[in-house]
Parts: sequence; C-alpha cells; structure tokens
Amino acid sequence: MYPFQQKIINNWIANRNHDIFSLKLSATRSEYVCFYTPNDNAIDPFHDYTETELDLVYCKKEDYQRKISEIIKKRFEYYHMEPINPYDLFPSDSTQEKLIRETKEDLSIRFAKDVAEKNKISESTYMSRHLMPTVFQKLSEQRKNFIYSGFNTLVSLSSGVIRIFIEMGSRMYAEAQSMLPDGEPVMEIKPEIQNKVAHDFASDYQNRIPKLYKNSLSNPKFHSVDFDGWEPVWRTETLLNSLGSYFRDRLLNPQLSEQILFSFAVRNPSKMSQEVRTTLDLASAHSFLQKTVTSNKHSGIREDRYLLNRCLAPLYNIYTDTLKGRTLFSVEELNMAMTDTQEFMSKCRAKPRTYVDKTSGQMTFFPENEDDVVIDEDFEEERASGN
Repeated sequence: MYPFQQKIINNWIANRNHDIFSLKLSATRSEYVCFYTPNDNAIDPFHDYTETELDLVYCKKEDYQRKISEIIKKRFEYYHMEPINPYDLFPSDSTQEKLIRETKEDLSIRFAKDVAEKNKISESTYMSRHLMPTVFQKLSEQRKNFIYSGFNTLVSLSSGVIRIFIEMGSRMYAEAQSMLPDGEPVMEIKPEIQNKVAHDFASDYQNRIPKLYKNSLSNPKFHSVDFDGWEPVWRTETLLNSLGSYFRDRLLNPQLSEQILFSFAVRNPSKMSQEVRTTLDLASAHSFLQKTVTSNKHSGIREDRYLLNRCLAPLYNIYTDTLKGRTLFSVEELNMAMTDTQEFMSKCRAKPRTYVDKTSGQMTFFPENEDDVVIDEDFEEERASGN
C-alpha cells in the first residue's frame, strides 16, 4: 500500500465515526509507515486508535507452552476429534533421547568426581550449560545432525510466536495425514516428519529475504541516498549466516563455559553507522531477529538485545532452548558479520580467554564467564517485542 493510500485510511481513522462503522486494519508493521492524514495531521495511538500485536512474543516458557497446549486441544475439539496430549502428538526421536539420557548420566558422574569440589556451581547449572552442547558434539563426531522433534523442541523453535508454531504444526499434520488411509485421524506425527518440516520451514522463512528488496526500496525507513535498496537486504542475509555460524561454533567448543547462545548486544551502539542500524532494523522488522530491551545489572543502562529467530535453528544445526546470556559484538565486528561471514568467523571465532587465579597466580582456561558473554538470570521474566 502506497503512503498516499495510507493517508486516506488515516483520515478515516482520524474522523472516528464509530457510531457509523468500526474500522479494523491488519498490516505488517514494517510496511505501514505513514501516520498522517492528507492534511498532514498526525493520528495518535490511544487517542485515535489502539494497536493489537498478532505476533506477540512470549518469553516465559511455562505460560507459552500452556497456551499452545490449549490451542491444540481446542483445534481437536473444533473438528470433533478426541483430545490428545501434545507430547503424544509430537513425540521425540527415541534414539536421540537415549543419547541425551546416556550423556546426562556421564556428565553426572563427571560432576560428582571432578567438578563439584572445584567449581561453586550446582549440578543443575552444570547440566544446563554442558548437557546439550555435549550431545551436539557427539552427533558432530558421528557426522549426524540434531533431529528437531518433540513438543518442547517445537515450542522452542516457534521463538515465542504462536503463529509460527501453528504454521509448522499444520504442515506436519498435513504431511502425516497424507500417509494414512482416508478418514483415519492423525494420533502421532513421526519425528522424521517433524524434523523434515522444521528444516523446510526454516528454509522458506529465510528465503523470504530476496523479496524484501521491494520493501527496502519503497520504505524510507530502510533506504537512504547513501546506498541502494538491495544493500540492507544482502547485508541481512549475510548477518544471519554469520550469526548461525558463530553460534554453531560456540556450541561445539567445549572450552567455553557458556556454549548455548543465540542473542547478542552491541558495544557502544551510538557509534553504529547508518548501514548497520538500517540492517538491524530491517532484520527486526521482518522477524529474522527479535529485538528486546534489557537492563545491565551493574550499570543500570538500558540496551538493545537481538535474538536470532529460533525457527532458523535447523538451517545452522544449533540448539536454542535458552533465554539466558548474550554475546557482545563491537560495531566493527557487527559490520564485518554483515559483509563477509568467513572474515567474521576467522576474526571473531569464540575462544577461551586466559585468566590468572588471584589466589594461586596460575592461569586457567576455565573462567566462570568469558569477557564477551553476559548472563541474564532474570531475562525469562521479560517480554520481547513483537514484529
């Protein structure tokens, strides 16, 4: 919709003839950019209109899982089908679950033998940090990929956006139903179907990037005289590839204390160039990144935090079921991530720092945290912004 058309609609909104009709609009946030009437009078939220986010992102896992379970139950009831437990409908891969159990047993023994006395962390914290990275390392050694299946995994992949879960779930259900005799209900969606659809959905989601070219040309927010409309689009694609490669590299590096990450913040964001800021805005507007605002516990300063949309995880074979922790990139590193993935990885590949133990004077490769990682213990209570 062109800006002049948006102005005409805004004039209807400004008149507010609610006794005659009620006007409801549905639009992609990044494409509805004009909030003025043809006479250049502004329409204001609350006074002239109210907004409802259809892509509201839930960051508290328990609430989100319960809501999705209720949606599945209501959908089955609507079609006069027997209610089903979502864990039964979306079972996990049994072989992979066996590997996870065996790995957990091994790590429990290692914790009791070598870790408990040397490190002041609980066994649950140790497991949350090392269990799934160790599983991914074993799968990598076997030249296997992680199988994205199971209700909990699909909830995580939907990245807090219910619409993504519904779309993935409907695709999985349709494929499972196509393999059954006519009229037979789907009571279980096999893990291989879940995994295939998860990969296909991730590919389809990222393949939307070339279609953003038209948007970046027509939307002044994503276009300036300094670069053509295609630049923020290809920079977005390169950024996603760089982030996926970086998070995969961290996941497979056992020398890091925090291996599972999928979010980042920017050091000195005031120094960001227009190209970098425009690319982040474009990626956030189209939900490739989810932008949140967090407070630094030490300084109290509010900072932007960007989360890679977890539905893209199958493309990069990464694990994303965590909301705690973000890595910090400098403006120069972020610009490099948007222009050259190989150069970015060669210079920014996660490496353990060397620290000196003040009590013994000895250096250690296993600090409590890396300098470039910030852990947010209370982040689960925050809510990301919808796009």
